[in-house]
Amino acid sequence: MTRDALSRRAFGKRVALAAAAPQGRGGQPPLPAAAQSEVDAKFADVVRKYGDRLTDEQKTRVRTTLARHQRMLMRVREFPLENGDAPAKVRG
Repeated sequence: MTRDALSRRAFGKRVALAAAAPQGRGGQPPLPAAAQSEVDAKFADVVRKYGDRLTDEQKTRVRTTLARHQRMLMRVREFPLENGDAPAKVRG
């Protein structure tokens, strides 16, 4: 194990701290469990692909951004829409 390598325990602690940081900012309530698991999966994918190039600060920012985007996606997904619905703006 190299000096810069993280143990699973240390990585878990950092992820937990990073997850707690975005939820504590701006008075935002925590995400529902399903939405949080989606954020966790996306974050794990980013870390898998780019983790060796990102600092801890950048990883925290990635998680914050993913959580913010998830909140926006939740609102979009709540909007009722059927296949036969016309577009919002029709060009004539």
